[in-house]
Amino acid sequence: MVGYELHICRSVSHSHSLRYPISAAEVEALVQRSPDLGFTDDRQAITVAGTDRVLHFWENSLEAKHPPDHLIRRMVAIGEELDAWVTGDEGEIYSWNGQEIETRDPDEDDEPGEGAAWITRGCAAAGRNDFAPIVEAEWLAFAAELDGFEVRSEIGARLPSGPRPIPCPPIAIWTGHPSGEPVPFWFDEDLLEIDVLDEPTLRCMLLVAAGLDAEVQDRDDQQLTV
Repeated sequence: MVGYELHICRSVSHSHSLRYPISAAEVEALVQRSPDLGFTDDRQAITVAGTDRVLHFWENSLEAKHPPDHLIRRMVAIGEELDAWVTGDEGEIYSWNGQEIETRDPDEDDEPGEGAAWITRGCAAAGRNDFAPIVEAEWLAFAAELDGFEVRSEIGARLPSGPRPIPCPPIAIWTGHPSGEPVPFWFDEDLLEIDVLDEPTLRCMLLVAAGLDAEVQDRDDQQLTV
């Protein structure tokens, strides 16, 4: 049964945990140095002293369903140790003020925009383009040959301590934006996603789409042009 969950993730939006990962090695090290933590026999979850609930490591984040107050406090401490956000299903951010747990809504500085436009060979809103998917290996190989693109293994993350680069799976970055800011072209199952759209980014997307025999669509599945 679906229930309320608390997440430890390096993105305020826990749906983006794969983009801003906590690594399995970091979780292993966390358990090894923490006397109150341990692995279940099948090593599929982490036990926490003082509660019968467990932390699941899933899609590069830690999560617990219906955590009691004791576990929430421990999750906030783990978040501080990993420099990661602790968030609820509604996006609320948990922290410790020295006396008690408090929550707040995220603001613009915590999380960039998301889902502004897509490069796709089908319907972006459907989520899967079964007849003509863009394949990740295809995209990364293509991007590696494009002027103004780099395939990197780290991404700039907005963390509780502030912005800094963290390791991530290979990601194609457009480095030619007039602002000088890197623009990630996120691969998502079978399409490419851009978080923040402006005219220079749209022009770049259109060039990329032409090379992939694809098109650029907005949130309403309308094809975009300039």
